[in-house]
Amino acid sequence: MQNLLGDIFGDLGIPDLSPEKKMNLIQLMTELLQKRVMLRALESMSEQDQLALELVENNPEEIIKFLQERVPNFLDIIQEEAIKVKEEMLQTKEQALS
Repeated sequence: MQNLLGDIFGDLGIPDLSPEKKMNLIQLMTELLQKRVMLRALESMSEQDQLALELVENNPEEIIKFLQERVPNFLDIIQEEAIKVKEEMLQTKEQALS
């Protein structure tokens, strides 16, 4: 996740945030990113593939493997959504400070 968002803490002007708060923020961003990626992946999948996904074990590695096989641009979706999350966080920061 950190690789996808780059130096998000530096970009947000909070490089000295405590490790605990950084982890909390990373967890929130990860959850948001996962939800967005899953929604986009589901939108691009056939109904049959969506039903097949429901049968995949609740194992993140298996789910990712399944999505990579069924969603041709899955890695691009992850990258695109990570960029959006970062941009929205930076925009929110700017709005909060203005």
